[in-house]
Formats: sequence, structure tokens, C-alpha cells
Amino acid sequence: LDLFVVTVSLALEITFRVVHKDILHDLVGILILFRVWRFVRIGHGLVASSTFELQEIKMHELKHYVMGVEEMVTQCGGELPKERPSVLMADSKSEH
Repeated sequence: LDLFVVTVSLALEITFRVVHKDILHDLVGILILFRVWRFVRIGHGLVASSTFELQEIKMHELKHYVMGVEEMVTQCGGELPKERPSVLMADSKSEH
């Protein structure tokens, strides 16, 4: 889609410089809108990617905190629930 939009917009801009018609004005305006939309999508992708990475870091820190608290509880003679969230089960097997 990007290749198509860029190719068509360049062709229309070259044609627009040669021929001055109102229809070409409208087409160029639409293609500019598509270009702006691409920048918005790229920006959204960057924000979504960085947000996901931050969530992963926070989740990792929280898992370690919970595991430390569980260890303290068992050392003090307390009992943990028999069922644990699957998120904690996967991490505890790989880290212990």
C-alpha cells in the first residue's frame, strides 16, 4: 500500500505541475491526506511498541516482588494458596 500511495502521489504531482485542473487538485489533496495518515500510523506503532515494552518491564518487576513475598511467607510458616496464576507459574519454573 505504501509503494502504491507514494508512486501514485509522485506521478500525480508531476502531472499536476504540467496540467492544472481542478480534479488533479482534489486527487493531490487526497494523496496528501493518505501520506499524513501513514505518519499517524507509524507514530501509533512506535507508541504502542514502547508501551508494550514498559508493561513487560513492570510485569517482570511485579513477578519478582510477588515471588519474594511468597518466599517470606513460607519462611515464616505461612501457607500459600494451592492455585497460582499461570503468569507466576511459568516464571517460577524458569527462574528456580
